[in-house]
Amino acid sequence: MLKKDQCWRCDHICTTPTPKIYCSGCEVAYYCSEKCKHGDVFRHQVDCQTAALKRRCSGCGKENRGLKQCDEDILRRQRGHASTATIYYWGNIPAKDLINFPQNEGCEYSKPFAVLACGVGDPRNIVLSVSQLPEAYQEEVTFVLNDICACTLARTVLILYLIFKGGEQVANSVTQIWYSLRLSEEDHQLVINTLQELIQASSLEELTRGTMKIEQDQLHNLVQVWRTWLDLSSRKGNWITEARRRMFESDPGSKDGIDLYLKEIPKEHKKSASDWFANGILLPKESRKRLTHENFTLSGSDFQVSGNKGAFSYIIQSSVSPFTSWDYKDAQQLSDSVSILKMYSEYVSHVLKKCAMTLATGQVKFHFLLCNCLEMTPFLPPDRKYDRVTTSNIADFVPLANLLDTCKPLLNLNNPSSVIITEFQNWVRFTNLIMEAEKRAFDMVRGDPFRKRILEDTKNSAIAYSTARQAFAEYHDHSAEFAMFLRAALLASEVPDERNRRRTWKSVADYNGIIARNFLRCQNRVSGPPARWLLNCRRVTLLNGFERAVEWIVKPR
Repeated sequence: MLKKDQCWRCDHICTTPTPKIYCSGCEVAYYCSEKCKHGDVFRHQVDCQTAALKRRCSGCGKENRGLKQCDEDILRRQRGHASTATIYYWGNIPAKDLINFPQNEGCEYSKPFAVLACGVGDPRNIVLSVSQLPEAYQEEVTFVLNDICACTLARTVLILYLIFKGGEQVANSVTQIWYSLRLSEEDHQLVINTLQELIQASSLEELTRGTMKIEQDQLHNLVQVWRTWLDLSSRKGNWITEARRRMFESDPGSKDGIDLYLKEIPKEHKKSASDWFANGILLPKESRKRLTHENFTLSGSDFQVSGNKGAFSYIIQSSVSPFTSWDYKDAQQLSDSVSILKMYSEYVSHVLKKCAMTLATGQVKFHFLLCNCLEMTPFLPPDRKYDRVTTSNIADFVPLANLLDTCKPLLNLNNPSSVIITEFQNWVRFTNLIMEAEKRAFDMVRGDPFRKRILEDTKNSAIAYSTARQAFAEYHDHSAEFAMFLRAALLASEVPDERNRRRTWKSVADYNGIIARNFLRCQNRVSGPPARWLLNCRRVTLLNGFERAVEWIVKPR
């Protein structure tokens, strides 16, 4: 994810007296040097065409600036789509700073700030946002964290309370509690003591001296999760380790996926990455104490299957890892270690330490909501408006227009930088793009000029000669299909406006008074330009190339 003034090739910040060198084609991409500009020509071709707003009609082949393609097939498939989510103890895309003052309000902003995180999942975005607050900013920041899953929210509260109470001293322990399969005696006891405190508290607000709060009936549901974990803390045997092993064995594609991953990441990381998949422990081997306990907080009961009422078991999917939750490029800048276990454990601990320092000032408050985000308004303070409303990838599972209708009245209209952020990961299932990409990668001969160009761009033969689609995703433009999906998603809810006309892309913006920032010209400011991730420079992060983010702002009058 690019940051302000960051070179599109090497990630260095373009500062005076070094001027930005812009791409003459799109006038959006910029570089710190002619060398970087020249080196990025091949990879940037797809972004350049997108940013310049030129399109080729799939029907007649005519190139123009319009985005007029047939939505009917996508609309039909979306109406019949019925996917479900799972428990998110770890992130499914890298953490981002939800506040990001430099690219939004500015570093001199001096008013209280409020963030509403719908479907918050794990707290990676929250701790990163807190850790990035400018020292000069002294106003109160309120995070309202919502999730429908009691297990997910219980673990988020647990992690944030550990940081709040223990401060910088427990950052390393919290990192391992968050991600590692096994714990030391010291960390195991830390979790038990913390759970007992949370369970015995008469209220979360009283326990934290006003820093955290949740409705008492909702707290009761979290307490049930904490009690179950406490009961499981004394369970003997390697039950979590064995459950993880069985999960990997039962997933027919996991072995091939791991092998492909290990081939395509930087060579120096392969040994430590193999260790992670074998053992599930984030600490490098040389730093491991005697890990005598299973991490029982990695267990849970799926909300979609049982409403969190079923038996608890190991719940982390084989397709996710700590490396997905945090941007490899950021971790690498802090600790460019051969071991990605060392790199990531040090980076996450660093973020947690900075977060703990800010929490110690008392300027950050947390309000937790356990409910469906489309039904959360009655639980929100009626006089509070929000500078950021984030919705994770909830739009993959509920009608987009309904989600925007719920969130728009909550925006702080006195802040011109206030924004709603929607993320999309499943949109590609409504297209043929995955099948086409897989066929293209498999059928492309080794000597194809396209592969040679990728080798020149990445300097990685495993990527250039891969038969997997991920290696080539960033060299193809999918923006037309994504724009078409968005129009279909807005139509799919079939919610009429006050004059009983079905919504179109334009009428939704006019009716609701919100518009999407022009992600085609990389104008996202919170989720970061560009709206999609660059993959081959962060292969360790394990993205699929189809993650998208759209930012919605109040339409200027």
